[in-house]
Amino acid sequence: MYVEGYDTSLSGLSLVLSMRKHFKSCGELLHVYIPGYMKLRILNRFALIYLRGEGAEEKALKLSGSCMGGHTLVVEPYPFHATHLDHKFAPTRYFDNFKYIR
Repeated sequence: MYVEGYDTSLSGLSLVLSMRKHFKSCGELLHVYIPGYMKLRILNRFALIYLRGEGAEEKALKLSGSCMGGHTLVVEPYPFHATHLDHKFAPTRYFDNFKYIR
């Protein structure tokens, strides 16, 4: 699932914990992927979440427009084979390939 609209000032861990809590009624949240994210950097404006369970996608879609931490979420389907949001991922793919090493 594609999710945007969350508070980008959160830490990566705080976002993952918030997502787990917010989407727990939808099924098991397997993973939260934040494209281009590195520790000590501002979060990207969107993330992908992977859910499992009976009707998980439909339940998650119903949370589009809901509030998480004072911010309104936009939730869209994003199947594994999808390419319709590639224009949003292109800039972050570049940075994923060149993460800073400290």
